[in-house]
Amino acid sequence: MAALDMDRLPTGQRQWRMLGRGAADGRGRSPRGPPLELKSEVDMSPKAGRAKIAKFILATANRPPGLAASRFGGYAVMLVGLNYKTTPPAIAGAAAKFDDKDLRREVTSFVGDPGPGWDYQRIDVDGYEVVAIIVEPPEQAAMRPCQREGDGSRDGVIYLRPGAETRPATGPQVTDCDGRPRAPCATRCRHRH
Repeated sequence: MAALDMDRLPTGQRQWRMLGRGAADGRGRSPRGPPLELKSEVDMSPKAGRAKIAKFILATANRPPGLAASRFGGYAVMLVGLNYKTTPPAIAGAAAKFDDKDLRREVTSFVGDPGPGWDYQRIDVDGYEVVAIIVEPPEQAAMRPCQREGDGSRDGVIYLRPGAETRPATGPQVTDCDGRPRAPCATRCRHRH
């Protein structure tokens, strides 16, 4: 089977299924990272699960556009229903079903309106439902803070994703990455402008 293709965003069920299987099989080099997150424990029905999704959306929307463009054509993807804690990761299926209207309303309360563009895709991977949260490529010089308090989220905090985890920005990262034209950020930020 071919290596995991992360150069462009999948289109159609077949390509999404291949991404899900490829991430679960551990194909490709280090599939987890800024543009791809694998989650097994996110239940998208309660507010806590929606806060995790919102943090991912905000962190990936805060990536420098040039860096983001190197994978998935600038898009970012969270695959919910893949257990990355096993070796290799396993397909576990997304938790309980969720209501589209409630998910969108709750996530919007964290990311703002208008906020970063995002959507989701339900994927059948070997009989398990995996949900792909898809975040549009970041806008030039956009630093989007969280808009409310929630489980693991703080109002006003700018989240970044310099590696495989979403983290609050430090003061120097905010100063270095505030969107003003300048030399590349210090290594602590790991962003390229």
